[in-house]
Amino acid sequence: MMSRPDQELEAARAEIIARLYRTFAAYPFRRQMWVCPHCVTPEEIARLGRVPLEQLSGSDLQRYAWKALTTWGEVVDFKHFLPRWLEIILRGQDDGFALEFSQLAAKLDYGQWRTWPHAEQEAVETALLLCWRLLLAQPPATLVWETAADFLRAMAQCWESPAPFLRLWEEAVGFPPLYHLALFFVGESPGLAEPVEEVWPEAWRRGQWPLLRAWLFSPSTYDRLMALSRQRRQELPAELAEALSFFLNQRRPLF
Repeated sequence: MMSRPDQELEAARAEIIARLYRTFAAYPFRRQMWVCPHCVTPEEIARLGRVPLEQLSGSDLQRYAWKALTTWGEVVDFKHFLPRWLEIILRGQDDGFALEFSQLAAKLDYGQWRTWPHAEQEAVETALLLCWRLLLAQPPATLVWETAADFLRAMAQCWESPAPFLRLWEEAVGFPPLYHLALFFVGESPGLAEPVEEVWPEAWRRGQWPLLRAWLFSPSTYDRLMALSRQRRQELPAELAEALSFFLNQRRPLF
């Protein structure tokens, strides 16, 4: 039997997936969509239209996903496939990693999704936030998709601020969000420790690096990690527990 939080996430997932299909239903499959004739064949286009959108797999969409908006299709075509792409992510169906989350984020940015009609932006935004909540609710070892750090790097490509994701992380309850936090802290702490602009990686662009750094080394985050290290150390992999203790002893809150 599912717990109440699990039931709430499952209900939210079903509602958001249905909303995505409703919102983007105005964009049908176009057999005559624009493509680079040297990159995409008519057969490849036709193949995507032979089954209902809801039945396309990650493998079916893989080649289109790589070429979307650059050499295959326009924004209206991307919007047609977007509900299924997001559904595959939300349901964790792509065990073969045919689709990459960072790839979706890059295509959203390229397609200037923040200029789309408000209802479309809101549907995508809600879906991405739920992706994050679902990721945090699962132990890292069970994830089909990315780690928390991978997810936030991807979002940096298409979302102006990580603040909504950090706020959800603070509100998340249970052990898995803390496990993700420990991985994130250990993985990003060495680079985040230096507030020197020249060393900020491009992956965290648009002014997001200072915000992430301030949040990661804030007293509240530090206190959560200290409690995790002291009280639940045995539940973390040994190497991660040791690394967490090391970095906690090396770093102190910024404020």
